[in-house]
Amino acid sequence: MLVKYDPRDMARIFVRRPSGNFVEARYADVTLPSITLHEALTARRTLLAKGRREVDTRAIVRTAIAQRELVGGDQEDGGCATPRDQHFEIEGG
Repeated sequence: MLVKYDPRDMARIFVRRPSGNFVEARYADVTLPSITLHEALTARRTLLAKGRREVDTRAIVRTAIAQRELVGGDQEDGGCATPRDQHFEIEGG
């Protein structure tokens, strides 16, 4: 299974179906704001360092937004220096 994403907007990903077409998948909670891959990874590490065993999307987004506000508000690129389009393979799909 091929999954593509834009590291500047982790609110949605694109999954290739067996037909070769891609379908868009979004957060289950569409009220959550978009965050970058860098923000998501940093927030997850922060939550795990605080002893959180289970980290869900809502907790990651809340933490990322709080961290974003601490460093000076919304930044256009979110500090992400990775190429625009990323993809990876999921085994067993």
